[in-house]
Amino acid sequence: MKIYLIALVALPFFPLGQVFGSGAFLAEPVSLNVIQYQMMGGMIQKMCSMMSEIPDDVIVKVISPQVVGIEKDAHITIMVLDKKTAEPLVNSRVIVGIERGAPMTSMDMIGTMFLAEELGNGEYQIDFILDENGYYTLHTHVIPEGKSMHSMMRNHLDIGLIAK
Repeated sequence: MKIYLIALVALPFFPLGQVFGSGAFLAEPVSLNVIQYQMMGGMIQKMCSMMSEIPDDVIVKVISPQVVGIEKDAHITIMVLDKKTAEPLVNSRVIVGIERGAPMTSMDMIGTMFLAEELGNGEYQIDFILDENGYYTLHTHVIPEGKSMHSMMRNHLDIGLIAK
């Protein structure tokens, strides 16, 4: 029984010909691409599930239209509230990334992540320019005052936009 278990454990790491073949057995690992792909798949799946969760510490409300023009200055205004008190959160860092398409589907990020401008009383403005018609996702991360940067993944909300 132990021999079968060892063979099953060895399969992912060695070519089948080396495990079951008649030639010399070489301890040469299979291309790391398979292992890397499996690891990346797990990390992406975990990130997708984490990003689809409801924010832990904040409530994010979109208070402006989510249809914007193309090739001109556009902005979306959001209200950030404390989840426990429902009071506006000030002095938070709101970090935004823009993805072309639905959330976590294309991974076609436009530029780098950037900070939203705090307007006061819990309102934050996200300024951007889009160059094509279509659906976009604003990946919005909030770091409340006094929290570490690690809280940004637990306070994430995807906001859908239509550009036309």
